Amino acid sequence: MSALDTEVLRSVLTPQLDGDALRAMLHSRLQYISPEAREQFAVGAVENVKHTLEKYGIPELPALPEAEDARMQRHLKEMRENGITLLGPVLKQGQIKEVHDYLDTRKLYGSHVWTFSDKTAKAKAEIKEKFGQGCYILEDLLGAPHLLETMSSPFVLKLVEQYLGCVPTIFQSNLMWSFQKRKSKPTVAQAFHRDWDNFRFCVLFVYMTDVDKNTGPHQYIRNTHTVEGVKHAVDRYRAQGGNESWAKTDTFYREAKLNDDQIQKLFKDELLQIEQPAGYAFLADAFGLHRGVPLVEGERLLFWTRYGLYDNGFSVDVSPAPLPNDKFKNRIQYEKTNRYILHSLLQSEFSLEKPHTSIHPSQAEFDKHADEMISFFGRQRFIKRAAKILFPGFNKPPQTY
Repeated sequence: MSALDTEVLRSVLTPQLDGDALRAMLHSRLQYISPEAREQFAVGAVENVKHTLEKYGIPELPALPEAEDARMQRHLKEMRENGITLLGPVLKQGQIKEVHDYLDTRKLYGSHVWTFSDKTAKAKAEIKEKFGQGCYILEDLLGAPHLLETMSSPFVLKLVEQYLGCVPTIFQSNLMWSFQKRKSKPTVAQAFHRDWDNFRFCVLFVYMTDVDKNTGPHQYIRNTHTVEGVKHAVDRYRAQGGNESWAKTDTFYREAKLNDDQIQKLFKDELLQIEQPAGYAFLADAFGLHRGVPLVEGERLLFWTRYGLYDNGFSVDVSPAPLPNDKFKNRIQYEKTNRYILHSLLQSEFSLEKPHTSIHPSQAEFDKHADEMISFFGRQRFIKRAAKILFPGFNKPPQTY
């Protein structure tokens, strides 16, 4: 058995734990898997997802009209080459105003996501005074006009499907304020970092306020979403005379090693800073290096939605469980494939039977059974078990939604 097989099997095959805990373990192990192994396993994971969806009669998304498809293909090419593509305006100014008018009637929670707050809703003025960031719970995000429609638009979903290689799962969506606070330290998201949350995934970002150089623009390092892209940049830098000890590919993968000055020095030609008005959107592979620049003045409202190969449980960050779909399903296309795509946010036959858990089993409990599992499970049994872990709804009786 290859080292890759061993690493992957150690990640997901623990019969003693329930499916939610296995998701938590899979995420935990993703933090330590090598980027090369992550890329290799993503290929097999995509095939497993496609096979499972075919088995349960979930079709691919329908083709776009010819003109829309041509535009989608241009963005897809940019995503594959650069890790990011600028979609341009997706919401009009009147729609932005409608979103803000709705949010003026809602309270916030004092963190970048709800689960890390004290779970007590507060007025925006109080959040702004006490915290550097504030967010809305999922019910208020989906209740806002236009956001659900934007994240599930046929164009966006088809672009995401083509980039990932299979029908995606939305595993998190969030609506977050960032405020300028003179005495606060930059948050983790305001330093260059990678997200290791899925074997392959991407994020739709939409500015909900005007963003310039002083109000927290998003920065992305193009071509750092693949192992080959990072290697090329390092090789180019060393060929130009850079001989520092840190100028090697391993430096640019783990947060403990990342240094903003080093990143900007080595990748200066690949740095993209996005300054655009409210309603502007871009799609990015968040495994590529990125950050939100700390605000110098003002405030910024950012809407994002994350699409991956499977439900990793991160929807718990904005809601303890998927919401009843009755208030939302008539706003969008909600046939079988879309019910699957949205199943971590809206209740459907593909949703988990119980709320997600953030339990992370101890390493000792995991390692106690690791050798037995690795010797016992072959590739086919792994695929079948992984399918049950990643698609628990398929084991439930059919329901009508």
